[in-house]
Amino acid sequence: MSENFVDGFCLKLSSLLDPKQIREVKELLEIYTIGFDIKPITTDLTISDYQLPQAYYIYMAAKEQDGKMKPGTRDQYRWCLEKMLFRLRPRWIR
Repeated sequence: MSENFVDGFCLKLSSLLDPKQIREVKELLEIYTIGFDIKPITTDLTISDYQLPQAYYIYMAAKEQDGKMKPGTRDQYRWCLEKMLFRLRPRWIR
């Protein structure tokens, strides 16, 4: 997978550098990435049916118990989290 990273990186630089410079960058990257397995980061969430709602209630209870949050802030947290949960719902309820 590191080869794909190196090739993609060099391709992005091709409009900025001449072919000789691209070759040098590619050679250096290939040397410095030996032993590395460079992969794209996945941003997919893996959530089971019950963890997300339970985590939501635990989080909100903890926020309310610490007593440092103003009612308006608490309502804003609740609104944002519930909006996020609503958008994620098709992924975790099946």
